[in-house]
Amino acid sequence: MNIGLDFDNTIVSYADAFRRICEDKASIPKEVKRSRSGVKDYLLSSNQEDKWTLLQGELYGPGMRYATPFDGCIEAIKALEERNKVYIVSHRSKKPYGGQDYELHNYAREWIKNHLSGSRLANEMKEYVSFHEALEQKVEAIRMLKLDIFVDDLEKVLLHPSFPENTERILFSQQTSVSLCNAGLRCVSQWSDIKCLLIGS
Repeated sequence: MNIGLDFDNTIVSYADAFRRICEDKASIPKEVKRSRSGVKDYLLSSNQEDKWTLLQGELYGPGMRYATPFDGCIEAIKALEERNKVYIVSHRSKKPYGGQDYELHNYAREWIKNHLSGSRLANEMKEYVSFHEALEQKVEAIRMLKLDIFVDDLEKVLLHPSFPENTERILFSQQTSVSLCNAGLRCVSQWSDIKCLLIGS
């Protein structure tokens, strides 16, 4: 099979990285929860949207050195590669919307080299890994690759009007509603479930 995987928040977990970046780059009151939603809500509600934009650039740039794979992810990907072609198809801006002029695609590729060493994704990156600045470009890439399965953490990708009908959609999320699962998505909350679905063990 041809299997496609999203990158940010599907393969890569930013929980630890986000906490580190908040402490290094932002003065956040102690009572604010050190989570993505907690910090975002605080900054936007206190008219500090520019600081939120800067944090995003830091997180997907140099902050990736703190980012980790989701539990079981690396093992599952390498097992999938034994019998299938596995692709990463990501929607990620090339540059931050504010702050330092980081090459965000390069930081992502470096992370893949470091954490997926020995895989085809790392060794043959030009063929198996692509980053797209527009959501529509990502969906088109999924169609062009004729993927049998695609795994993503965002329902807006999987439910996009142009998403190919013949591609099975798996939503990777720890906060999944029943309505989404009833919309034709397979819903999983951990990589061991993905491995079981696609390999059977």
